[in-house]
Order: sequence, then C-alpha cells, then structure tokens
Amino acid sequence: MAVLSEIPDVDTPARRTATAKTKTAVTCYSLDGDEVQKGLAKRPEFALMLMSVMFERLRTQVDRLSRRPSDAKHHSNRMEAIFDKSIMKALRERLGHNSVVHFRAEDRILKEGSLGSTMYVVTEGEVAVAVGRRIVEKMGPGGVFGEMALVDGLPRAATAVARTECALLSMSRPQLVSLIESDPVIGMAMMRAVAERLRYMNALLAKN
Repeated sequence: MAVLSEIPDVDTPARRTATAKTKTAVTCYSLDGDEVQKGLAKRPEFALMLMSVMFERLRTQVDRLSRRPSDAKHHSNRMEAIFDKSIMKALRERLGHNSVVHFRAEDRILKEGSLGSTMYVVTEGEVAVAVGRRIVEKMGPGGVFGEMALVDGLPRAATAVARTECALLSMSRPQLVSLIESDPVIGMAMMRAVAERLRYMNALLAKN
C-alpha cells in the first residue's frame, strides 16, 4: 500500500499503515514502484492479483461498516479523480463510443449484493457510492467504481447512484487486462486508487 500510494515523480515515500513481523523464517521479494510498473507491462494479470488481495481486506472493512447502525445523515465529501486527463483521453480512444453509457440524475447504476462483471469510469457528472445508507464516496470525472466485482467475481459491495446526469465508460475484465498490458500506468493508477480507498475505509471506521 505504501508503494502504491506514492505520488509519481515525488521522492517522498508514503507512510506505512501497519507493522509486519515474522513469526517464522521467511523469504520475501521486495519491489519498488518502478519495478511494479515494469512487471505490469510483462504480466498485466499481476495488477488484478494485487488488487484481489487488497479487495479482500476492503470487503472486510465494508462488512464491518455495514454491521453498524444505519445513519442516513452520514455523507462523505471524498471526491478523488483516479485517472488524469491524459489517461481519460486514452481510455476514450481505446474503448470507443460503444463503451459510453448514460444515466439520469438519481438513477441507480449498481446495487449492493448484485453480481456484475463491469466497472465504470466517470467522464461527465457525479456519482455517489453508498454502503447501506451511508454515502462513503462521491466521484466526478476520472472517478472509478465497480472494479471490485469485476476483479474478484464476488457480489457488489456497494450501491452506486447518479447524483446528476452522467456519462460513464464501461469496461469488462478482458478490456481492463488489455489496457494494463498496453499502458501499465493505468494499472498503477488503479492499484493506487484501491490502496487509497482502503486507507480511507480504515480512517472512516476509526472515526465511527
């Protein structure tokens, strides 16, 4: 998580969120950010494997949050673009017009607990993501959601609703793998987003 959370082209390392100690003799491989990105170019599935590990932790945190009493007054103001303008332009060109879907304000895009094999990238408008009745995240252009079910094949962990009229890029698992293979920066951006989302959920649970 610390490696994935580092800001590109900035030498300041991200802080660790946990302590790791060996219980037996172990052999480990160490990778820095550049090595991870080079590995993605050769094995794009590596990104999905790492995200699956983080998703397992994230689902545990989501489950903990969902077990707490519902609070309709909880509203998160977190809004973060995962992909910058250059990546968004590349995604539009590679995925094409057929991948664009539109929703009206207040339309439900994803339902918590349902199955799904598609993830979405916001190109226009705003989307709210909720666990139970808690809005845990809001996102505008460059935001990504629905990737957990696409990667690990498990039911959706949250509900997504259009806050305004919005346009989204839809993406399947094979399309994601192909994109990461052609441009590892996309894989790094997604893994960085998952790491930050996990950090955010940890902080949210600590406050409630």
